[in-house]
Amino acid sequence: MILLLLSYFALQVRSELKLLESSPRDNLHWTLSQLEVDLLVFVVEGDKAGRTGKDALPGLRRRFDTLYSRVDTLANGKFFRSLPVDSGIRGRVTAIMTKLDDTIPAIDGNDTELLASLPAMLEDFRGLQPLVREISLEGVNRFAEQSDVSRKAFSLLIVQTAVAGVILIAALAASFYLLFRQYRISVRKSDEIVLANDRLKHTIDASLDPIIVTDENLQIVEYNPAAVRVFGVTREQAIGSRFMELLMADDLTDEERSAVIGLLRAEDETARLEARGTKADDTNFPIEISVGTAAGGAGTIHIAYIRDISHRIEAGNAIIAARDKALAADKAKSDFLTVMSHEMRTPLNGVMGIMQILQDSELSPDQRQLINLAEKSGETLLRHVNDVLDIARIEAGTLHFTEEELDLRALVQEVVDLNLPEAAGKGTSIQTDFDLRSDLRLAGDPVRIRQIVLNLVGNAVKFCDAGAIVVSAVEVQRSQTQAHIQLCVTDSGIGIAHEDQANIFDDFVTLDPSFKRSVMGTGLGLGITRRVAEAMGGSIKLSSSPGKGSRFTVDLPLGIKAEAERPVVANEKGLAPVMAGREFDVLVIEDNETNRLIVSRMLATEGCRVSEVANGEDGVRLAAEHRFDLILMDVSMPGMDGTEACAAIRNSSGQSCTTPIVGLTAHTAFTDKAVHAAAGFDDCMVKPLRRSNLVQVLQLFLSGRDAGAMAPVGQSGPLDAVEDDLVDTEILGELMEILPPESLSERIDVFARELETGMKGFAASVAAGERRAAAEIAHRLLGTASFLGALALERLLRDIETASQTESHAALLTRCTMIEQTSSATLSSLRRLIGGNGQ
Repeated sequence: MILLLLSYFALQVRSELKLLESSPRDNLHWTLSQLEVDLLVFVVEGDKAGRTGKDALPGLRRRFDTLYSRVDTLANGKFFRSLPVDSGIRGRVTAIMTKLDDTIPAIDGNDTELLASLPAMLEDFRGLQPLVREISLEGVNRFAEQSDVSRKAFSLLIVQTAVAGVILIAALAASFYLLFRQYRISVRKSDEIVLANDRLKHTIDASLDPIIVTDENLQIVEYNPAAVRVFGVTREQAIGSRFMELLMADDLTDEERSAVIGLLRAEDETARLEARGTKADDTNFPIEISVGTAAGGAGTIHIAYIRDISHRIEAGNAIIAARDKALAADKAKSDFLTVMSHEMRTPLNGVMGIMQILQDSELSPDQRQLINLAEKSGETLLRHVNDVLDIARIEAGTLHFTEEELDLRALVQEVVDLNLPEAAGKGTSIQTDFDLRSDLRLAGDPVRIRQIVLNLVGNAVKFCDAGAIVVSAVEVQRSQTQAHIQLCVTDSGIGIAHEDQANIFDDFVTLDPSFKRSVMGTGLGLGITRRVAEAMGGSIKLSSSPGKGSRFTVDLPLGIKAEAERPVVANEKGLAPVMAGREFDVLVIEDNETNRLIVSRMLATEGCRVSEVANGEDGVRLAAEHRFDLILMDVSMPGMDGTEACAAIRNSSGQSCTTPIVGLTAHTAFTDKAVHAAAGFDDCMVKPLRRSNLVQVLQLFLSGRDAGAMAPVGQSGPLDAVEDDLVDTEILGELMEILPPESLSERIDVFARELETGMKGFAASVAAGERRAAAEIAHRLLGTASFLGALALERLLRDIETASQTESHAALLTRCTMIEQTSSATLSSLRRLIGGNGQ
């Protein structure tokens, strides 16, 4: 039936096309006939123009344009282009077109010339009439032939269309079959999708973590059972609710809320965010959110995967607490080492002081030998205690370094000379090798560098029998401000096994821990050496082979002193006055009369004008009334202490509000730049005050340099590195230079009375529970002891000042007894030294 309909439609189309076949022919006939008419009209208009003149020329030009257009249409038409190149009609049309082109200049020229050429032009165009007629006749014939060909071709096309229709019907039938088959496949796929969705639903429902699906407006469209269990909100309550209002904590900040919303709407499926959710009972809890995005039927959907991280947070907090506990334990260990080291030093200082006192008494040779052995054992124990204290300081970060000019060659040689007797007793030689420029002026901490060299050379001597040790110091690199020095200690001793070299720089490491070892020690020397070297910005390394010896190499960056930094000294007996005729006003604020007198005399010796006050209040008043060039102020004073007085001066608009203020203290902790700078001090001097340190401060502020560039004044090294003598004869010698013997004796007598009264007051304050008052008494006595150079007594007073806050009454009274014993020996030594000098 469909084939019959297609055949019927094909016949109808063919019938209709036949009716249209005459149209192109009529059009061509019309064009050809109109061409001859247009030529005749143009000639007629030309005759008219020849008779009437210029008035007829516009009409002539229009007729020419019409004729030209007609010929051009014929020449460029489809019919003309289909003609063979050698056909007669093509040649005639081309001849006419050429004539028209030749006539254009005359037609477009001025009227006079056109009228003049018009007769010849018209004669030429009359000669074209036969050509135009021939074109018309030949065109009709050509068109008839082409029309026959076109009709045959179109008939064939219709037949082909019919065949195509038949093929199309066959294709439709095949398509129907394929569609039906595809339908069967789709039904099967649909069943599989339903099964997969069912599996996915069960998977989501079985998830231990909440999975929540929202639309573009963050309204919940899916909500799994885990979400019900975690949030306590039923599915019915959740569907249609807004995610942020229902499940997120109300106390989220705007930034946190924006971050959650941004994550929910983001396309980055790798991003995660920690936030706080809320349960149905308004309990907030920490959650972690990750989001996936998918295209839904009604727009984009956002899938939020949420995890309750309460247990993880608790575990993290537990880890942090464990870490803090471990750090606290480590700090407690360091504090314990520090306290125990100080506590051990106190009785040890007393024992060694008593040993020195016994040395001055009448002893038998056996007793003196025993005393000497006891002193050596005490010195060994003191070195071990100092090592433990260094470890504690390094771990606590309180180990500070000075930077002063040092003679490295002399320092190394001194250490070598110190170890020569012991090395010679073992048949071992020690040689030095220096490659240092003679004009090189290095700056560093001589105490700590000496400690490094002493530990390395001492170890080499211990483990090298009948061998050789070479100690070298070489400059390997230098800049304008720094020189890199390499210290090497090489021995031909027993060497160190390769497996032990990685641990040799650890604390308390001894490669032979057995009871039968021949070399004793704590195993701290190399550990301290490594820590000190690294704290100074350097490093240490080892090269060793068992049986062949060891080589320890220390690389240290040391400063280079500029020539202008050399302190001015007059001679070995005294310092040159630094004022050199200048007026330099100094205010001394010190509550201790002895200390105040000594500082004032030192300043006066250097040519300063000195004003003294005994308390902070008077110092603030005097600083406001007068302009001073320098203020020296005790940090610990009764009433207004040094830090309060310094703040009052700095915050006032008095005359000395910008004057440099240098603190005087026996507390080594206050020498830390950050500590005293925070209190408003420009610098700090540690008691006992040395004249050379005072001169250094005067030169520093007289030259206008920044005091912060200088290490804490008055502390040439760690306090515990000073030898444990009763009296520092250097300090006492300086006092004897600035004070007459009778005045100095009077000061000692005053100190003796202060000690007697002060210790009684200390004991009474402790008994009454007034420990702060007891500490202030100890500190006041400590200041005087330090100025007089009473080192052993100074240490005991410093220790009892610290212990007064924590120790028991009985323990403090025991300390008082030790102080009384040491003070008696100290006063006797001071009086003997002064009397001996007077003689």
